[in-house]
Amino acid sequence: MCCWPYASFYDKKSAGNWYEYGNLFDILRQAGIHTAWLSNQEASGFFGSIGQTLAGRCDNQAFTSHLSHTIDLADRYDEEILPLLDAQLSGDEGRYRSSFYVLHLMGAHEDFKRRYPAEQAVFTADDESEGTSFGEEVRELRAEYDNAVRYDDAIVDAIIQRFEMQDAIVIFVSDHGEEVYDIRHLVGHGDESSAWQHDIPMVVWMSSAFQRNHADDAARIRRAAEKKWQSDEMIHTLLDLLKIRVPDFSAEKSILS
Repeated sequence: MCCWPYASFYDKKSAGNWYEYGNLFDILRQAGIHTAWLSNQEASGFFGSIGQTLAGRCDNQAFTSHLSHTIDLADRYDEEILPLLDAQLSGDEGRYRSSFYVLHLMGAHEDFKRRYPAEQAVFTADDESEGTSFGEEVRELRAEYDNAVRYDDAIVDAIIQRFEMQDAIVIFVSDHGEEVYDIRHLVGHGDESSAWQHDIPMVVWMSSAFQRNHADDAARIRRAAEKKWQSDEMIHTLLDLLKIRVPDFSAEKSILS
């Protein structure tokens, strides 16, 4: 679903600058794999310029909005990415040997109550048993966060359903977590100083066809289920799965190694 596209920008031991290394999308194109970037985040601006740059390396790109900042995306819920995916899948059907899609979701990003339609709210402050010492406002924020997570879980499930009958693998990973008064009077993220912010989950889903056709890889994925790993190294895992080898590929940095 989403990945860090550069080989070594986070690795301080690497020689040179990150932009001197191959990026994932150019590598995939050279390998004959069709690429698409579908986004419910900004298409421009301070944060959006990164996504737009990466999208520009793909064969196709589509954004739910052309607004320039997250604060403008209050009414752009992640469900709006599904029609973009449906259009892409319909247009790609039978045309390519293999395809790689990035779906850039807003997820459960603060401001939490703006990440889901009001009618999708299930949890209320009364459901939040922890954080009582902080008062009603904190419990309400926690309920909004739980609603955002629940809503986006449904979107990820809807994405997975679209690949159930294909030889496909779906990887879901966040770029950061959120604190919601877990250990201090703080809501959100930014300093990545706590486990709530930098310890993130990753979900790998495999279709039945993938498990049949790639039994060895399926077994490797299952063995890696409890492995601690750094998501900056996603490019090595993806190249490992795709059996693509380039000079900067490092097998030991793949979570499947």
